[in-house]
Amino acid sequence: MICLLFSVTGFSTASKTGNTVKPLFKMFSSYASDTPTGYSPQQIKKAYEIDSNFGSGKGKTIALVTAYGNPNLENDLKVFDTQYGLPDADVTIHSDGVTDSDNGWALETSLDVEWAHAMAPDAKLLVVEAPSENSYDLLEAVEYAKDYGAQIISMSWGSDEEDFFLGEDYHFSDSSAIFIAACGDNGAASMWPACSPDVIAVGGTTLKLDSDGNRTSETAWSKSGGGTSAFEDQPSWQGSFGIESDTRTTPDVSFDANPSTGVSVYCSVIDDEGTYGWYKIGGTSSGAPAWAGIVADLNQDTSSIKNAGTFYSLAGGTGYTNPNNSFFDIVSGSNGNSATDGYDLATGLGSPSGYNLAPRGTSYSAHVQQVGWQPFANNGAISGTEGKSLRMEAVKIKLTGDVPQGASIIYKAHVQSIGWQKGVSDGALAGTSGLSKRMEALKITLSGFPGYEVKYRAHVQNIGWMNWQTTQNGTSIDDAPTAGTVGKALRVEAVEIMIEKAAA
Repeated sequence: MICLLFSVTGFSTASKTGNTVKPLFKMFSSYASDTPTGYSPQQIKKAYEIDSNFGSGKGKTIALVTAYGNPNLENDLKVFDTQYGLPDADVTIHSDGVTDSDNGWALETSLDVEWAHAMAPDAKLLVVEAPSENSYDLLEAVEYAKDYGAQIISMSWGSDEEDFFLGEDYHFSDSSAIFIAACGDNGAASMWPACSPDVIAVGGTTLKLDSDGNRTSETAWSKSGGGTSAFEDQPSWQGSFGIESDTRTTPDVSFDANPSTGVSVYCSVIDDEGTYGWYKIGGTSSGAPAWAGIVADLNQDTSSIKNAGTFYSLAGGTGYTNPNNSFFDIVSGSNGNSATDGYDLATGLGSPSGYNLAPRGTSYSAHVQQVGWQPFANNGAISGTEGKSLRMEAVKIKLTGDVPQGASIIYKAHVQSIGWQKGVSDGALAGTSGLSKRMEALKITLSGFPGYEVKYRAHVQNIGWMNWQTTQNGTSIDDAPTAGTVGKALRVEAVEIMIEKAAA
């Protein structure tokens, strides 16, 4: 489904100032072909371990901010989806004051939409078309995306950084949206808006696969942008990570970008050579919408990814230890800066290791006396009440994030005048609803989740918060430790639950 929104008034032109920005894609050939020649979504997902257990972006909106747009976008997306067996996309196009066209930006728009959809097939897509490639107009488009409520905003364009842009960083710092931008395609250099501290900067790699689609190597792409900013202050999470710089460094993460190992894109707008069809496309432009899709997947059930700082936490927080192998660490190649062990100015933290990148967690909801079901809380947050003398009557618990196929969280409640109930799992109700009975204790365990443990505690009448209990994966529910009390007629009033890596 594609919905078109038009405005005859266009973006505001009051005090219009800005710099020209350019789309950051690179073509392997200046001619289109009749059949795909680049990597398919299936190949890329396999290479980056984004399998069927990964999220699909459901419930999230990705905004693709572009200039001029593509008048044939609906047709192009249908061709792409048909070729690769993707579901129909839910796309809204906001074309505000666009009167000109540009075949380069049309190809960029196809790339952005097709690869955001490929990586997050159930996410809603908002395409915001600025009327020019002036940074003022594109930032007005960013503002529209923010006001629309997009949770992730992708920008596959940029300009050499200047101190002028320091005054534009507020577009990214005053919003809860996640911003993602391409780092550029001209080798070691800092580009804006990727270097803005509140933007996730995406660099580029050369990703090689064998005939079966298996990774054979991934190295830094020689043309990928990345470097030390001359103007932007270092964000706190880079300082805590131990990066020795007073200013912002990029990239944060990377993705396949070499045109010789590029992705397939369909565009029916006639190019400069008089051709149209399938293109093999690289450049860091392909990484920005792809990472936008990945973030939508990761945040499908929770909002675990907040900004670039989340990725540095996943990589170790105070140094590159990559404890969950969340990233493929790129250790060879150069863009003028050499790729090395750990963080570097060529590939950042590395490329996505999908299954391991997903922060695994829990989501749970308490049924509370006089309140009913509360909204789901996540990973250690309180569900229930404190200081209100209200009993918890039931709970539902589920796993979130990229968990192994077949993994379950199993739990059972001890209930007033009933005792221990049978164990239930994965979002089922434990306790009672509508019977006015207090829940007195809880046991929780994991199954099919090697290397992880579940921790939980209860807030109990007349006691308050009790000690944390920990259960290892594979422990039977009967053998799990008890949070709460048994035989004391005391109500559980709230719970906190989390899963984490088991101690070595």
